[in-house]
Amino acid sequence: MQQTKGVLALAVLVVSLGPLALAEQPRFVNANLETRPGVDLSVIFDAISRAETKPAWVGYSVPALPGRHLTCCGDPERSGWVHDCGRCRLERQESFNATSDDGHSAKLEGNDSAAILIRVENRRPEKVRVYSPDCELDAGDLRVYWLNGVKPDESVALLASFVKAPRHGGYEAESDGRLGDDALAAIAFHAGSAADHQLESFASTGNGEELREHAAFWLGSERGRFGYEVLNRLVHNDSSEKFREKLSSLFT
Repeated sequence: MQQTKGVLALAVLVVSLGPLALAEQPRFVNANLETRPGVDLSVIFDAISRAETKPAWVGYSVPALPGRHLTCCGDPERSGWVHDCGRCRLERQESFNATSDDGHSAKLEGNDSAAILIRVENRRPEKVRVYSPDCELDAGDLRVYWLNGVKPDESVALLASFVKAPRHGGYEAESDGRLGDDALAAIAFHAGSAADHQLESFASTGNGEELREHAAFWLGSERGRFGYEVLNRLVHNDSSEKFREKLSSLFT
């Protein structure tokens, strides 16, 4: 009887919380799903990636910029964004897109959270994907580690390590040319000052020109007043005339 009361109490709690209780984790199908605590993200991610000899995904949710809308799937380099596509297959070349247009996108639910998915293979990260928590994600029968309670600042730091890792041909990944670029974009969708300052750091003197330009783009397109102030300062004071001209052409 006591056990029955406990089960009923849990059911009432889940129902009363509604979407807020469940919205942070996407619906996974065809996945060998394992949940773990996300305390000390870099340590647990490193442990998972080093232990996995086969492809796997590591996922977690973070607060996202308010009012953004993420499509569940689509590839802009192929046939354009696929809207209203239902289930999204992680193992295809499907990434993310954001818009303020409600017409064909999945609104970030609850406290405006975003699901970050990182593919690991050969003991290293290879891809980063960002989805709305209300997407249904097909993992292609791979293992998915879902981490609960990840701190946004730790997420920014982990993604920044992907951007800063030494790569051939610039800061992007050797695997598909997208890891650094997608990690940078994922940082830009994080709420909070950690993402602001990380993008500012990437746009600063001392980094490669390509990275600086990409960081400047995300500062201008996603980071509001903070991004505007950083770019305004760079346009007027940066030591590189070429970079100043590039910024002027992008944001004027």
